[in-house]
Amino acid sequence: MRWTSSFHSVVIVCVLLFSADVESQLHGQDPFAAGVRTTPWLAPADEQKKFKLPPGFEIELIAAEPQIQKPLNIAFDNRNRLWVTDSVEYPFPAPLDKPGRDTIKILEDADGNGTFEKITTFTEGLNIPIGVFPYGNGCIAWSIPNVWYFEDVDGDGKCDRKSVLYGPFDHTRDVHGNINALKRGWDGWLYANHGFNNQSRVKGADGHEIHMPSGNTFRMRVDGSRVEHFTHGQVNPFGSALDPLFNIFTADCHSKPLTQLLRGAYYPSFGAPNDGLGFVPAMMDHLHGSTAICGVVQIETPNFPPEYQGQLLSGNVMTSRLNRNELEYHGSTIRAKELSDFLSCDDPWFRPVDLHIGPDGALYMTDFYNRIIGHYEVPLQHPGRDRTSGRIWRIVYRGDDPMTKPAKMPPPLAEMPPNRLIEECNHPTLGRRLQAMELLVLHGCSSCPGEIKAELPETTPKQRTHLLWALERMNELPDDILQQSTTHDDRLVRVHAQKILAEREKWSDTDRRLALAGLRDADGFAARAAADALGRHPSPAQIRPLLDALNTVSNDDNHLRHVLRMALRDHLAATIDLSADLPPIKSEREHHEILNVATTLSTPTAGKYFLDQLKNPELKGEIAQRMAGSAGGSATIAPAQLVDVLRSRDEDAKTKLAYISAAFPNLQRRGAAEDDAWKEYSREVLSGIFKSALDRPEGSDFDWGTLQRAGDLAAKMKLASLREPLLRLAKEQQIPPAATKSVLAALLSLEPNGILLPLTAVVADPACTSVLRRQISAAVVQRKQDEQLKFLTESLKLIPARLQTMVCEELAGNLEGAEAFLSLLEEGKVAGRLSQNPTVVKKIDALKSEPLKSRLTSIAQQLPPVNEQLDKLIAERLATQQKAAVDLARGHELFKKSCAACHQVQGQGGMVAPNLDGIGGRGLERVLEDVLDPNRNVDIAFRTSTLALTDGRVLSVLVRREEGETLVVVDAQGKEFQIPKSDIERRSNSALSLMPANVAEIIPADELPNLIGYLLEQRAKQP
Repeated sequence: MRWTSSFHSVVIVCVLLFSADVESQLHGQDPFAAGVRTTPWLAPADEQKKFKLPPGFEIELIAAEPQIQKPLNIAFDNRNRLWVTDSVEYPFPAPLDKPGRDTIKILEDADGNGTFEKITTFTEGLNIPIGVFPYGNGCIAWSIPNVWYFEDVDGDGKCDRKSVLYGPFDHTRDVHGNINALKRGWDGWLYANHGFNNQSRVKGADGHEIHMPSGNTFRMRVDGSRVEHFTHGQVNPFGSALDPLFNIFTADCHSKPLTQLLRGAYYPSFGAPNDGLGFVPAMMDHLHGSTAICGVVQIETPNFPPEYQGQLLSGNVMTSRLNRNELEYHGSTIRAKELSDFLSCDDPWFRPVDLHIGPDGALYMTDFYNRIIGHYEVPLQHPGRDRTSGRIWRIVYRGDDPMTKPAKMPPPLAEMPPNRLIEECNHPTLGRRLQAMELLVLHGCSSCPGEIKAELPETTPKQRTHLLWALERMNELPDDILQQSTTHDDRLVRVHAQKILAEREKWSDTDRRLALAGLRDADGFAARAAADALGRHPSPAQIRPLLDALNTVSNDDNHLRHVLRMALRDHLAATIDLSADLPPIKSEREHHEILNVATTLSTPTAGKYFLDQLKNPELKGEIAQRMAGSAGGSATIAPAQLVDVLRSRDEDAKTKLAYISAAFPNLQRRGAAEDDAWKEYSREVLSGIFKSALDRPEGSDFDWGTLQRAGDLAAKMKLASLREPLLRLAKEQQIPPAATKSVLAALLSLEPNGILLPLTAVVADPACTSVLRRQISAAVVQRKQDEQLKFLTESLKLIPARLQTMVCEELAGNLEGAEAFLSLLEEGKVAGRLSQNPTVVKKIDALKSEPLKSRLTSIAQQLPPVNEQLDKLIAERLATQQKAAVDLARGHELFKKSCAACHQVQGQGGMVAPNLDGIGGRGLERVLEDVLDPNRNVDIAFRTSTLALTDGRVLSVLVRREEGETLVVVDAQGKEFQIPKSDIERRSNSALSLMPANVAEIIPADELPNLIGYLLEQRAKQP
């Protein structure tokens, strides 16, 4: 939906905004709690008065509308000019066949008086540009759908040539989390964030391709030659910062506010798996009361007092604040300690999205000034979204702290000779040091290396790090200087020396020796850099030193441990024969460390190692199960080989079941689950468990959990030979409900029945009486076709409305069930409103039966629209909520019971659906809408897919990812499972949420206020 200039639309906008303000005044609504801010737009001068800063700090306006619009990312060049990307297109991208209306502008302080009086549009016609990095005669920047090099060829200050460096990237699923925060490291790579939801495949000129599903970070060569994955995961990284040790931090709009990046590591994200080693431990537990963090910067400037040095500031666009964290160091593991906020603003339209320390030492901040910031919390078409306002602010310290220096713009670096650039590599701000280093490398003149080498003995540690990198990138770094640097007194130099080693494509014996020595460095950062370097240059001879380092690493330094384990994995992957070539193992702890890491491997030689380990009867417990699972996933291991080893192990049935359960998904993933030897072994184990349940002495204890797991596995494997014991178990009177449910599901998987299958889920529900449970079991066993509809009709009368809805949604999943459902609907045996249930409608549509669709439509047309019903329900619940006495403790329990399988609050819960931290900021009515009508506004990342299977069933699931020959999906209970691709006949996407549409039935009316009250308490901090 595009903006329109019609008078009608203008009137609507004015009415909506006026109504919001009146409502705020009448009801005293907190303007910060609303997804749509309820205060009026303020001019920059009026907004400026609303800021609150620590004593001695002042805020100044650098630029504002109409000269700039909606600024996103900023960066300074080596001429002290400020580059800014701005957008009026957001949140709707322009068509790719037409130029957009967005620009990159340059702000210039021509006379050096601290005022940016000149603004030049460098390039236009862009499409939601975000990340920008000044480079060469122009800049490298993101604009949908590519990372471009925009170049000023004729020197007139404007772009006259553009070329694609990398792309196209995916932008079709989301535009608010595209490529952002371009930062160039000491190594010459340009680091960037890949935002939420999009599924990008991109490669450089060398052909090397990476795949980034949703949040990731990556790095690229500035000439377009190569792109590399850097880290996997995070939900929506937006903003990044470097520290002097070349640590990289990102801000994240939906997981942890701050993250320290470890090359090649995995971080939590929606439905994304880790690499088998687990996710990197978080650097913080607190969330700053919001899931919308944008921009991060580390304070390293002489303009700020000493107490702020080294702290991280991050923008919080929901609370209109700059959050502040102090860093605590545990070896190489950094923990963020929450401090009082650095800045707040009483104007809730203030939205800080990017932060940068300028060459003058001041803090620069972009303000995406807007009534609405939420991309999903508020519909994108909402007319209250501001498309033109935007400001850039500068924060300076002018207090009386004697340790500070005035914020003053230094001379431009661009025209400085090498000797001056060498001096500037000691500048107090990191950004300027990096720029001076880049210019030294760019000069690359014959005298530069000599001048640098001559200065090295007299340099400070931070200056030396930049000069070392400059020499390395000019291929002029002597071995003796690098070796001296690895043993330097200052850890800063030692860390960078190891990071230089990591970036060398080929190692000499000296390089390897220096890295191995670094592994024993007493400083955690130096040791971690050495471990990373070794991981990039694997050799079996280095496995022993890595094990020794793992034996001695402090428990507090979990980041060093993680990098060591990643390095060990890469070394094991490079080992030709794991069974023969491993070094002698010194302890049981080492043995388990190798086994745990080895189970993550998928190399051809790993399979033999897995089998060899399983032949050891002393290997037991979880590690043995993981080994069996890994063996199942190894393409070099025939299923019969795995069966032979498993048969040789003297284990009880429960343990054998665990091995089969671990191996089956991996066998299925590689298309080997139908192997005859594997199926026969599985049948033996499962039938043995079923027989034990049937033959148990009356009144004796039995492990019903094992029976339930066996039933679940039998349902997945569809072993026809298990029909008889399953039938007998279904008739048993004393089996617990959950186990009965799994038995029935297994039985029905052998003979799918569209009418009875939905009722198996009812069996384990507390609302299902023991009599009904037995009736369902009997109906499944007897399978008398002429009695099924009668049984179904009687059963639906006995179960509560929420279960009726669940059953009918499942009935609609195949032709036989849909026919039964429509008959019940037409006869008035179930509620007519179910004809408008979105899941029912979507599933029947997927069956491709025009008669069924016609019957459903005919019934639905006789009823009032669903939205009208829902609006009435929401209005009723709104009135109830405003009068209710809320029990927050009870609300928390309801959340854990009904929501936490999919949603997370304060770090607790699942990561299937959106994080609900800060949901209270949406306001009461919006929260009620989200809970009672979850299909009203569903982010594309959380929309379900409808799968029509070859056995006639239709499933409504959330697709997570593809793994080999299977599709990994999530059901409405937040349970992840696999579906073989060969079982999928058709797949279509919907606009529906995975969340049940009948929450009003699931949660009693007298309990709902407690849940809503609890959700409303999840608010961002207020100014």
